[in-house]
This record gives sequence, C-alpha cells and structure tokens, in this order.
Amino acid sequence: MARVKRGAKRRARRKKYLRRTKGFYLTKSKLYQSAQEAVNRAERYSYRDRRKKYLRRTKGFYLTKSKLYQSAQEAVNRAERYSYRDRRNKKRQYRQLWIQRIGAAARNAGMTYSQFMHGLKVAGVEIDRKVLADLAVRDAAAFSQLAKEAKAAAPLAASKA
Repeated sequence: MARVKRGAKRRARRKKYLRRTKGFYLTKSKLYQSAQEAVNRAERYSYRDRRKKYLRRTKGFYLTKSKLYQSAQEAVNRAERYSYRDRRNKKRQYRQLWIQRIGAAARNAGMTYSQFMHGLKVAGVEIDRKVLADLAVRDAAAFSQLAKEAKAAAPLAASKA
C-alpha cells in the first residue's frame, strides 16, 4: 500500500491562493497569509467600485459633492441620516394634519376633538384617524353621522365616571 502524504489539501489550497495573487506587490504574491488577505480584500470590494457607487448616488449634487469621493461620501451619509429621520417626521406630520382636520370637522358638529374621539371610543367605533380625516374632507354627511353617534355615547361615559 502506498504511503499517504499528509497536508495535501492544505498545500493545494495554499498554492491556489498564491496562483491567484501572481503579480501582486511584494509578499502578497509570495507568502500565504499575505496572499489570502490580498485576495479577500480584492474580492470584497474594489476601490473603484466603492467610489463609483458613491458618485452615482450624488448625481445632481452641488459642486464637489458630486465630483470628489470624500465630499460625495459625506453628502450621501448626511442625506441618508436626514432621510431616515424625515421618514419618521413624515408620519408625525400626517398624524398632526389628520388631527387638525378631524378637530375642525368636530367643531363644526358642535364638539371638541377630544370629546369626539372619546365618544367614538365609548360607542365602539374603531376607525383610525386617517380614515376619519378623509371622511371629514370628502364626505361631510358620513362624518356628521359619526359625530351624532359620538355625542350620543359621550353623556353615557360622563355619567359612569
């Protein structure tokens, strides 16, 4: 029976890495660990690709923000922070708008916003503010019907307390 050499797979893997780094600078083409790091770095992301990604995203930005890599990177990162923050602010602003619209329509019906919402809750009407605001703007008759229901249920809540 022939002798089995040890470490054949390990040696083959190392040779494969060294073949892939042929022509790399200094020890990157000679030592296994340096070659492995160089290959991993090269495969992960090339510098040019990273630059192109940022510069593509800053198309239309002012002056050097769309031309120079570092300025573009800063501009993109800042824009991402603002967009993250403002996606949450947008929800906040819409809720405020809905509350204002519902409040104005409730005052036309002869009650305050808080009385209206409390009356709806007591009456068991589960319509969210977005739909209520839409009803207040587009369908005043339906909203006045809801206001009547809220008024009818509100005195019951006051007597229980």
